[in-house]
Amino acid sequence: MLEQIGSLDARWLVVAVLVEALSFVCCWELQCIVLRRRHWRDVAAPQLAGNAVSQVVPGGGPVGAALQLRMLVRSGSEVPAAVAG
Repeated sequence: MLEQIGSLDARWLVVAVLVEALSFVCCWELQCIVLRRRHWRDVAAPQLAGNAVSQVVPGGGPVGAALQLRMLVRSGSEVPAAVAG
């Protein structure tokens, strides 16, 4: 299976990266709607930071979620809405 990676057309890699980027944008837009925020940076930065922390810190899932919640609350979101979002 690993031998076939070299034969992969580079255009598919570009398509995969674009689709993954669009999935992040859709996630941020949905969170903006749920949290009633105007700007993506209000939800994008907490989501990216929480995801990064969850990959690095042992037991990272809950720690990343807590960081994301704290950042959302500091940016002006209410706690119940941030938890639901």
